[in-house]
Amino acid sequence: MHDELNQFDQLKVWELVPLPDSKKALGTRWVFRNKQDDSGDIVRNKGRHVVQGFRQVEGFDYDEVYAPVARLEAIRLFLAYASYMGFTVYQMDVKTSFLYGKAPQAWYATLTENLLSHGYTLGTIDQTLFRKSMVVEVARC
Repeated sequence: MHDELNQFDQLKVWELVPLPDSKKALGTRWVFRNKQDDSGDIVRNKGRHVVQGFRQVEGFDYDEVYAPVARLEAIRLFLAYASYMGFTVYQMDVKTSFLYGKAPQAWYATLTENLLSHGYTLGTIDQTLFRKSMVVEVARC
């Protein structure tokens, strides 16, 4: 739990603000799970701080719900095309970076600048998809 709280502070996940008179605060709680290795030994205790969203009232506390998650079909199509074209696909896992929400614009700009400086180009249809063309010189005998 202390590791997660330290990450919240480092990543500036939240900011304390005064509660307006017309709003009520939602409760939170910690949910814990033991992470195990292949042999079943506990390697780490993982904690997640969650809000009790079931107490919200639609139309009063929120209007619209949306989570930016890629559909499995889109991921499979991307991987099949990358395999067909012989592309190298890299996967990354950023622990607690997004926290299941939209990434901040500053982070996105930094990532974009970094990828562009390493020879990647933005996708023409999907501006969040980066690609890199690999030119291989073939020696002729």
